[in-house]
Amino acid sequence: MIGVWFVAAEVELFESLHEYTRAHEDWDLDEIFSFIILLGFVLPVVLYERNRRLRQSLRARGVAEKRAKHISRHDSLTGLFNRRVMSEVIRKYIEASQHKGGSLAVVLMDLDRFKPINDLRGHDVGDRVLQDVASRLRAACKSEQVPVRLGGDEFAIVVRENDELDEAVGLARRIMTAMEPKFPIGEGELAVGTSIGIAVWSEGLDEDQLFRHADQAMYRAKREGRGRLNFFDDDLGERLREAAELEVELTEAIEAGQIVPYFQPIVDIANRRLVGFEVLSRWHHERLGQIPPTRFIALAEDTGQINAISWLVLRQACETAKAWPSHLTISFNLSPRQFRDSELAATISSVLLETGFPPERLEIEITETAVIEDLDYARETIERLRWLGIRISLDDFGTGFSSLATLSRLPFDKLKIDRSFVTQVTEDAQKAKIVAGIISLADSLELSVTAEGIETEDTYKMLANLNCDLGQGFLFERPLPGEMISELLLSGRLDGGYFEEIGGVASALA
Repeated sequence: MIGVWFVAAEVELFESLHEYTRAHEDWDLDEIFSFIILLGFVLPVVLYERNRRLRQSLRARGVAEKRAKHISRHDSLTGLFNRRVMSEVIRKYIEASQHKGGSLAVVLMDLDRFKPINDLRGHDVGDRVLQDVASRLRAACKSEQVPVRLGGDEFAIVVRENDELDEAVGLARRIMTAMEPKFPIGEGELAVGTSIGIAVWSEGLDEDQLFRHADQAMYRAKREGRGRLNFFDDDLGERLREAAELEVELTEAIEAGQIVPYFQPIVDIANRRLVGFEVLSRWHHERLGQIPPTRFIALAEDTGQINAISWLVLRQACETAKAWPSHLTISFNLSPRQFRDSELAATISSVLLETGFPPERLEIEITETAVIEDLDYARETIERLRWLGIRISLDDFGTGFSSLATLSRLPFDKLKIDRSFVTQVTEDAQKAKIVAGIISLADSLELSVTAEGIETEDTYKMLANLNCDLGQGFLFERPLPGEMISELLLSGRLDGGYFEEIGGVASALA
């Protein structure tokens, strides 16, 4: 390259010299010799300078190309390789496995509840956590195991498997152990868990299918409680196919009005008097029987059908409950997605007008995850609903990230203590203290408290001693269809002392 440039520069220089001498044809011999001597000094200098500039340009271009290649293959925040590199490694390992035997696995991990860290602490804190996660991942991996950041809080490692297929499991366990210590942030610390999915390659799988299997396994780990490790297997694949079929049938069930409200009694703990019901969605499938709400509600969230289900069930619940005694209320849950709907207040108002159900008998329950993203918007939405006469309850209290801050800034009417605390209140001293603290806090803020998950008399008595206002749970009754509640109310068997004397609607009907 440099030699070619040198010849071109020399030709250019001598062409310029030729033009110059033609313009000075009257030169004598001494002038010509003087010019040649001068040229002998100038030409090396000119060529050296041009050569130096060329070398600088080539070096700069080489550095730029190297940097561009690095950027194209690395994550800018953590310095880990990116998805492009992961694809290359998977293809390379698959090819090696096809020719030389052996197998490979994809270990896919996602941080648990990472989004609230960004929302509450800011993206700078979130970025530092991700960088720390990357460092821990590098330390957990063997030399031939290359961690990759796929984006957000999702990471992956491609593993060459042995005959026992335990390399990926060993790595996953090391990763989960590495994530256990809290992450130092300024003067505080944050706990960040992880859910992991593993998919093992087999003949016939391509790169996209293998990664999709790992993603599905990781998604199942999230659904089953987070902080878990799951393998993709044939059973999981079959369940995913069933989920796809169920999605189609869910649409048909919504259109046919087959998803209906059930009502679980809420009682005054001081005297066991019935004060209202929580509305819960139920779907009886002709082929599969009763579909668990956790299954079809989660599916509706994923497919965007949650609004259609909610307004269908709320409308039916209001139609049913409006004939009940006027002191009985109904509580209805909203998902975070619904709460962020700008038309929420207008939609609920429309349902109340259509059914003729009094707004003061309706209570809307929302979780903390629905409000923490934008407290100003949450306050505005809650105030619109309260202006209609609807009461607002903060559901699952005690499980969120900033409950005290949320309470101080938003105008709630009631708290619901999460059942994970209530069911163990007589066995776990720490949870008993938490429940007592929540009740005391609510009392100081003039908020009513409902404890959900009351299953034993001992739990009930402890809550009564703590002056908890309201309760619900299997001790009183499980959710029942509206027509059954209507029949019991009409017959007078569901009176004020009913729960104390009989202990449940099902017992009364036996």
